[in-house]
Formats: sequence, structure tokens, C-alpha cells
Amino acid sequence: MCSHMTNLIENNGNGIHVDLVELKRLYATSETAKKILNYFAGRKNNKNETTVDRLHGVLVAEGHEVTRGQLIDALRQLAELGCGEFKTGRKGWPTRMVWSVGIVSLGQVASGQATAVQEIDDVSTDEEEVPVAAKAVEHDQMNVSYPLRPELMVGLSLPKNLTQKEANRLADFIKTLPFGDERSEVA
Repeated sequence: MCSHMTNLIENNGNGIHVDLVELKRLYATSETAKKILNYFAGRKNNKNETTVDRLHGVLVAEGHEVTRGQLIDALRQLAELGCGEFKTGRKGWPTRMVWSVGIVSLGQVASGQATAVQEIDDVSTDEEEVPVAAKAVEHDQMNVSYPLRPELMVGLSLPKNLTQKEANRLADFIKTLPFGDERSEVA
């Protein structure tokens, strides 16, 4: 491969190729990948792996409209570029991306803030950087988004085994939240 098209990174003696041209193309053409990579570029520390649920919770908490499926597609594309291995959750393990490169520099290269992708170093547990709303997302929960208004998406973190009774209770609670009558606001 041409050296101007790829960046060779040595990681534990194994050569890893990340196609920087394709990385920048992905950043330019995929809104979801751009949201992910911008989040990574703004982080202080790298991670060995990122779960889809955690990433979804963080991006929703930051006000981004993104679905779990969109995140999975973007992470699979990053895996195809040599950034790591995408692993579908099975037998209690969450769906996740295991990184072979530093995600901070990956985001910085994609967004034009740096020129080289680095090895994974300075790995964090992420506790200090995760918004409170995202910390509640566990493996037995799911994040759901709902377009409340054309310009407003709302998100909820719910148990994956939500019962009809619990859904009805939540719906009854939401009905208590409006502060005014719609008809009086229209006039």
C-alpha cells in the first residue's frame, strides 16, 4: 500500500494498517461516524473497548440523535478500516468495538486535528468522562429515542424486558408532566 494512503502502526509487534484516506472519507460522508469520531477527538484518554450501549448513552446525553443500529454500522466500518475488531454481543457479552488504535488520535486524524493515528496508551476506565445520564445504561437496559417534536428527540433508558404493566405506569407518569394546555398555547 502507498504510504500516503495508509498509516502503519506497530502494536505489540503486529503491523496494523489504518487507511487514512478512507477514514477521512467516512468522517465526511457519515454523520454517525462523524459524531463518534468527534466525541473520541474530544476525549482525554483512550479505551481498549467501547460498548455500543455506552457509546449510545454518551452521544444521546450530549444531545445527538443517533440510533443503536447507526452506531453499529459506523463501528463496523471503522473495523473494516483496521481500527479494531467489532464484536457482536453473545452469551451475556455486550456488542462492542475492541480497539487496536488509540481512539483519541483516531478522532483527531479524522477531523483534521492530527496527522497520525497512535497506538493505544493512557487507557481510562471512562468514569470521569461519562455524563451522568449515560452511567445508568447497563447491559440489561436499552436506550430508546423518540421524536417528540420535529426538532426534538427525547431518550429513555429502559429495561430490555419491560413489561406491559411497567410501560403503562411510565405512560401514566409522562401524562402528568405537561405544564400547560395545548389549546391555550395555540391561541
